[in-house]
Amino acid sequence: MIKLEERSNWRAFFITLAIAATAWGCAGVPRFEAGGRSQDLSSTSGDLQTLVILGMNDFHGALLPRELKAPEPHKVGGAAVFSRHVEILREVFGPNLMILDGGDEFQGTLESNAAEGKPVVELFNRLGMGAAAVGNHEFDFGPEGDAPAGAPGSDLRGALKARMREAQYPYLAANVRYKDGRELSDFPNLKPSVILEAGRLKVGVIGLATLQTPVTTRPEFVTDLTFTNATEATLREAKKLRQQGAHLVVVLAHQGLRCDRMRPEPMLVRRPNDAEGACEPHDEIPELIEALPPGTIDAVVAGHTHQVVHHYIKGVPIIEAGANGLNYNLLYLTWDWNKNRLVSSRTEIEGPVPVCEKVFENQSDCNAMRPEPRGGRGRLVTPKFHGAAIRPVSSIAQWAEGVAHSVDALKKKVVGTASGALTHDRTREAPLGNFITDAMRSALKTDVAINNPGGIRAVIEAGEVRYEDVFRSFPFDNDVVVLSLTGKQLE
Repeated sequence: MIKLEERSNWRAFFITLAIAATAWGCAGVPRFEAGGRSQDLSSTSGDLQTLVILGMNDFHGALLPRELKAPEPHKVGGAAVFSRHVEILREVFGPNLMILDGGDEFQGTLESNAAEGKPVVELFNRLGMGAAAVGNHEFDFGPEGDAPAGAPGSDLRGALKARMREAQYPYLAANVRYKDGRELSDFPNLKPSVILEAGRLKVGVIGLATLQTPVTTRPEFVTDLTFTNATEATLREAKKLRQQGAHLVVVLAHQGLRCDRMRPEPMLVRRPNDAEGACEPHDEIPELIEALPPGTIDAVVAGHTHQVVHHYIKGVPIIEAGANGLNYNLLYLTWDWNKNRLVSSRTEIEGPVPVCEKVFENQSDCNAMRPEPRGGRGRLVTPKFHGAAIRPVSSIAQWAEGVAHSVDALKKKVVGTASGALTHDRTREAPLGNFITDAMRSALKTDVAINNPGGIRAVIEAGEVRYEDVFRSFPFDNDVVVLSLTGKQLE
């Protein structure tokens, strides 16, 4: 039994061990257009108007594309490629396009974390973000800049408030208050809900934060806040929004769900009557929808669980786009002005739309985690989307590279070599989790090490391991704490 009073940054343990470690081993131009759509949703007649919601979530600072080595070098994600998608969609749908973000914008990359999320807000301003939910990791940075937590005059939410002031879009959280009952009136640009306009349509958007926030960020940064029942907040705000003239009400939630059909999977179109797998009934979003009277809300843009979801529960369409800017979903909601109601038979979900500069010819995306198609993945080719070629927006690419310049030397620092891929799975034992806990045990010479699997964010590929690879896998400023426990207590 070890008795130490020791707290250390645990990312360093992995780097130290990685230096000498041997790891575990491991026809034509595709078109993203979903040709199976039964109606032309890009056109709007006098009686019908189709709102197109681009739903994204858990961006986690993914400003630059990630460069992958297998099965051959290619890039995934990145602000410059995603910006091209937005350009195309605005050309096709004009004012009927609305971008909504399900939270956890900032935390996760060196270029974002070094500036406490500021460049992500700048990107979202450039894209014309409609609204964003408040994710649990929005609270991670604590006071703004170098001010230590607890210092006289320091604000434990200073960094988050600074980002909110810079945003040209509202942040939404209807179920968060101070524990003494006060509203969060000192948070700039934060509202419980908002009405956004898309052409003639008035769209009410309700923000929800996960009830897990107090245990999925630094607890001391939210100790005076309470995260309340989502059903009560939704009923209250939906009633208010309808009274204010909202035609549609959408929940924008940093709350999520897990369903049978999860990533990795190809893009598809889903309609309300399509067969689909079941969703875990006790996750936050299914519980919310089951508790709401029919007609309370019209759609949900979810987040937090990092799943690719395009499902319907009790007729309500729900989208969630995984994480790290690798995909997004499109939700089509058609309003009949003649009958003054939503035409549910025309509701469609398209996604996950892959954010790829190049795609594998035989699978129309760049997801090397998906099972290889019969005949192989094919060569890497430039994709098209709504008839337009997907190429990075050069101005955004240059801007993102400039943002990353200050941390580039640290990012590229080589800290070790992996002889095989260190894979990770949140739900079962996997090589990367084993490697991390072995590093912790080795560094502190303990009998046992325990780590939260949700805190491991990306795999380590085979080959040269750089600091940016380590940081992407472990972006959180957690401490390692050594405790003395009996076997029974550990059990």
